[in-house]
Amino acid sequence: MKKILVTFSLLLALGTHFQSCTNLDERIYSSISSDEFFTTEEEFLMSAGRIYSHLFGYTHYYNIWETITVSTDEALSLQREGGQWLDGGVWRDLHAHTFTPQHDNIRQAWEFLFTGISLCNQILYEFSQATLDFPVKESMIAEIQTMCA
Repeated sequence: MKKILVTFSLLLALGTHFQSCTNLDERIYSSISSDEFFTTEEEFLMSAGRIYSHLFGYTHYYNIWETITVSTDEALSLQREGGQWLDGGVWRDLHAHTFTPQHDNIRQAWEFLFTGISLCNQILYEFSQATLDFPVKESMIAEIQTMCA
């Protein structure tokens, strides 16, 4: 019985090992041309949703939110004895307004804002090139323009 079980297991393993698929034709989904994508209202909504996905970076560490709050009197980063929480003087420079244009937080805030503006402009361009018309298209365009502003 053991010999039959081992033989059967070996045949099963060899049968699945040497079997493979020969039809390798497949559709590639890594790139979609714009004439294939904007065909339904849902696809327009998905495209506009990229703006809100970008807004996730608003509260990311070392981004615009910290730059705005620390460079005003809204927040302050304390320094403890021994240099703890000093963080290389980043927060002190922002609070005292002694930063330069090369300051990392200023650069990242600038990049975040203008990446969002570029994304809004790209989506507005895609909407203007599409021929599909649906009831909320104009309100979506107004929403995207508001987010750009």
